[in-house]
Amino acid sequence: MKAYPRNRDILAVILMAGTGACDARPPLDPQATDHSITRAVNPKDGGTGGVGGTQGAPAIGSGGTPDAGVGGTPGTGIGGTGGGGFPTGCPCSRAPGRQDPPTGWSCPAGRGVSAMAVIGPEGGTLSLVTGNQGVTLELTIPAGALSAPTAIKVTESAGPTPTGYTDYTPLYEFEPFGLKLAEPARVRVPWSIALSSGATFNVHPALAAYLLASSTGNFERLADSYTNAGFTQASLARLGNLFAGYPATLDPQSCNFPLTCESSGLFVPIPNAVRGGRCSIVGTWDATSPQSGSNPPSQASFIFNADGTWIGGLYKEDVSATQFMRGVFRADETTFEILSSQGMGCPCSYGAGFKTSFDDACSSLTLTHSYDNCTGGRKYLMPLVSTLRRR
Repeated sequence: MKAYPRNRDILAVILMAGTGACDARPPLDPQATDHSITRAVNPKDGGTGGVGGTQGAPAIGSGGTPDAGVGGTPGTGIGGTGGGGFPTGCPCSRAPGRQDPPTGWSCPAGRGVSAMAVIGPEGGTLSLVTGNQGVTLELTIPAGALSAPTAIKVTESAGPTPTGYTDYTPLYEFEPFGLKLAEPARVRVPWSIALSSGATFNVHPALAAYLLASSTGNFERLADSYTNAGFTQASLARLGNLFAGYPATLDPQSCNFPLTCESSGLFVPIPNAVRGGRCSIVGTWDATSPQSGSNPPSQASFIFNADGTWIGGLYKEDVSATQFMRGVFRADETTFEILSSQGMGCPCSYGAGFKTSFDDACSSLTLTHSYDNCTGGRKYLMPLVSTLRRR
């Protein structure tokens, strides 16, 4: 078993490929700046060494000393023996709005690197040398999965991962998005977590690969996911956006739902949140959303600012004077993503993504859902399609 040097990033990528119909790409941000978080570790928070095994159970590894940490019995792990328990602080994550992790942890953002290969009916492998420390991500497509030579591409996104999850990897975008495979491919994604000397953690037993492969769906856990020596592996029947992680609700509640939204840092806009095109979402809009399931029709007005902040108020009234919603977003001419919200009936960190379509005059905007982490609970912009009209 290879022992990793300290501070080495254990990178992770998940790949996939296929044939069939493709869905439109959901909102992504390959140009966002580094969202990594770096702090130091209290030795009491875990055993001496590197990435440990499943909580309370051993995993194979080498190096380090058997110093038990909080939360379980010592087990061996990548780069070190020990790693007895999860640190007492919050794990780091590339998702917006997370609390500070224990010292010594770092979750580097993706670097926007890509790889492409033309793979035919005979099958083949697509490899990506990831942006941190050059660990390789691999997608193996079997014979018969594709009916004709197909260009398969993967990009390591530089933007944040989806809210609602604790991630072990950046987000990886596979194209063509939504492409179906006649035979499942195998993907292997290396984790991207850097630990300082003396810092350790145990691999969370719920860790798995998550895939978004439909423009109207949500991220779904891949059922046959498993971990092996610093990688997450799984089978893929369709191309889409992928990462390795687990639901953030499994972390301590304080990691995800701070006492107040104000103290969470969720309302700090990200750099370059609004990117130009023929039309821009910046401005004041009146929104109407038809009935969605048991949710009645809703109306509200919004102001989207050039710095990536937004507020919402009463329909067709002075938005600033009647404000009861606010948050942070990012957008370009084809995508719009709510990164945080207050007043929509969701926890602050629960985001949503939409495909956008402007009319010729840029005065009418149609939002079509790509995903929503506040399943069944968002009071505004909840239906599959919402219409906004510029004032």
